[in-house]
Amino acid sequence: MQNQELLKKIRDLGGWYQKINIEGIITTPKGTPHFSLEPAKKTWIKIDSCISGKYKTLKILDIGCNAGYYSVMAAKRGASVIGIEKYTPFFKQALFLKDYYETLWKTKLDINYINKDILDVDFTKLGKFDYIFAFAILYHIGKQFGKRSPKMMKEQNKAIAQLSTITDNFIVRGRKGKYRSAEYYNEIFKPLGFRSMKVIPEGKRTLILYEKMK
Repeated sequence: MQNQELLKKIRDLGGWYQKINIEGIITTPKGTPHFSLEPAKKTWIKIDSCISGKYKTLKILDIGCNAGYYSVMAAKRGASVIGIEKYTPFFKQALFLKDYYETLWKTKLDINYINKDILDVDFTKLGKFDYIFAFAILYHIGKQFGKRSPKMMKEQNKAIAQLSTITDNFIVRGRKGKYRSAEYYNEIFKPLGFRSMKVIPEGKRTLILYEKMK
């Protein structure tokens, strides 16, 4: 794909959140809302440091997968991935990115994307996963019921509890704030039988690996 054609395709897909370098084209250039974000490539290095075992044996669920960069990186290494993204523009970006990298690498990536709200997904029907990626998404669950409303918090906790039954490992990204900090998620995951195994500070954010206690 020629650069001008590629640039047009990337721009036609709308505003990007994940900062990805595609043949020298930055998806979030200066002047766009998220241009100052850390490159997704650097974030992936941190995520990768939280994963143990051979990727070819792993099943990964990427909830709120956005443009799917982390799904692609895990699948490139051999993992089987399901990505869930509610926001249709991001979902379309994920489909494009998968197709782009499959063409570039001349390989088929084992990724299946689902364009649904997390609350509309019956996770018990998806099977078990070795890891669940939940990057800056858990605190958005249930926002349609009113920010920090009792209904929102009830649905959020219910979704996390359901997810906890299909994996032994979560990689979560929290932010500063009463209901989205590392301390807050520690209190959420502990009663579900998980403990914090690795914490990577990221300024306003924190990447946390939670592992189910045996």
